[in-house]
Amino acid sequence: MFFCESLLVNQTLSELNVSGIEYCDMLMEELCETLSLMPSMKGLVLSNVSLDCLSWRSISKYVGSSKTLERLTLHNNAIREECIRDFFNSFRYNSTLQELNLSNCTIEHTHINILLTLLANNRSIKGVNLSNGTLNDENAEGVA
Repeated sequence: MFFCESLLVNQTLSELNVSGIEYCDMLMEELCETLSLMPSMKGLVLSNVSLDCLSWRSISKYVGSSKTLERLTLHNNAIREECIRDFFNSFRYNSTLQELNLSNCTIEHTHINILLTLLANNRSIKGVNLSNGTLNDENAEGVA
């Protein structure tokens, strides 16, 4: 993919916003593999990209292995049941992520507690945005 090859030319690129682009799972996998080779990548925005489960797994793998990513924005993406654990478990292995934006993401209320437990065990994350997502009285207690 020409786009991914072009990204690798700029080894100082630290922020990338590819919102609103529909990716197939193979392109997302290639993008995440490319990002893992970029030593300066600190911020990634993937808002409104209609992620399928294989794309979520690629993102999870990238987040879990990244040694530089500090900010991740996934605004307005649905996280499906079958891939939510992979994504949330990626936080166990990441020690650089400081900000996570999941605003307008559809997260089932039963998974909020999984997210909160994993975030409690991740000492690098300083801010999480769950605005306009799925919270109810039962799982909102853990957020407060």
